[in-house]
Amino acid sequence: MNLRTLTSKFVRVFSAPPLEMWALAGYLAAMAPFLIEPTFLDDSMVMRFFETISIRHPIGADLGFTLGFSRLWFFGHQNPYLTTSAYTPLAFLLFVPFLYMSHYKAYKLITILTLSALTLGAAAFPWLMNRKKPGAMAVFFIVTALTSYGLQFELERGQFHSITMAFVLFSLFLFYRHPKTRWLSFLFFTLAVQLKVYPLLFGILFIQPSLGWKKNLVTTAELGGINLAALFCLGPSMFVDFIQANLRYATAPNGWFGDHSVKSFVDTHKALFAFANGNPGIAYFGLGLLTVGMLAAVFFTTRKSYPATVNPYVLLGCTLCALLLPSISNDYKLPILTAPLIYFFSEALSGGLNGPGLAAKALTGIISFAWSSTLFSYELKPVDWKNNFPALLVILAATTLAALVIQKRRDALAPPARDELRAS
Repeated sequence: MNLRTLTSKFVRVFSAPPLEMWALAGYLAAMAPFLIEPTFLDDSMVMRFFETISIRHPIGADLGFTLGFSRLWFFGHQNPYLTTSAYTPLAFLLFVPFLYMSHYKAYKLITILTLSALTLGAAAFPWLMNRKKPGAMAVFFIVTALTSYGLQFELERGQFHSITMAFVLFSLFLFYRHPKTRWLSFLFFTLAVQLKVYPLLFGILFIQPSLGWKKNLVTTAELGGINLAALFCLGPSMFVDFIQANLRYATAPNGWFGDHSVKSFVDTHKALFAFANGNPGIAYFGLGLLTVGMLAAVFFTTRKSYPATVNPYVLLGCTLCALLLPSISNDYKLPILTAPLIYFFSEALSGGLNGPGLAAKALTGIISFAWSSTLFSYELKPVDWKNNFPALLVILAATTLAALVIQKRRDALAPPARDELRAS
């Protein structure tokens, strides 16, 4: 049996299982070391119970802080930036209606909105964009997200990242499918940016290379202008205080295993970056540049592949950058990956001229393992696996590889567009 025969058999065997089986294999590969082993296979021969989240009393502590900042400004006429707030000025206004509720009712409402935003956003976005019904892959990611440590963390703290992500997705849907409601699209995108700032990274998705640089420049100027103006809604002094507060947060030490940002990873793994000679800024810059570089590679490789719809590669790349680049990025942000992953698999990996090939299936297994490893708390993991930064970087690398290999090949095999036929 020669090498060519062996290679052919290998490809046939590994190409046989459908995409969903590769996703399940990735989940089981992560579940074994990060849940089964620490819980049931401990040397003590006793089932172990872990406090997977550092619980605070009362529940919804972060929501309580947010409402406290709003209350300080609205009722107390004081500057929240003199405390620990780093929210935008408009966020203080947006949470004013919650001040007329009890903490329990406000927390209950945020919990319902978070679960609805995560589930509906993940299930509906691919259908709204391209009329693709949720399949087995969508069910896989939604179910694993709903049972994940990241969502439990988000709900326990009373955070609203899933709601923010739903605003981003809805704004993109309106922009591409209902261009006459462009102003409404910009409104929802602005709400997302003013709630959490990092959605500004998704602004790249409003660029449509087929429209030319002039129209894209107008769109960019409009989005940037609206969001900049919103930062001045409470006056120029509050804007200056907001900038200063965020600069303080960006430079403050915040290294712990539940923070998957570039900064936190460097701060918690200083031995890996001994080459920096005690200057972590070199490592911050290097890893940040790598992250942005992969997003740039994805954007420029696939920018013409999806001219009339949201680019699944860029959406997933932007989401990963939104998780990795901010100076503080705790694990309660992880659920925002759910909808972009579902859209990526429905558009980028599951299609093709002859269905998903071996490369797509292998990347599915890798992405699924990395995603699944983030579903379990750092309390269950060995020290080297506690921080989720490497897993997220692996997903970004796999996305980049898919763009450079699978999408590039698909574009080469696709029939030429009408304008190209006319030119020939």
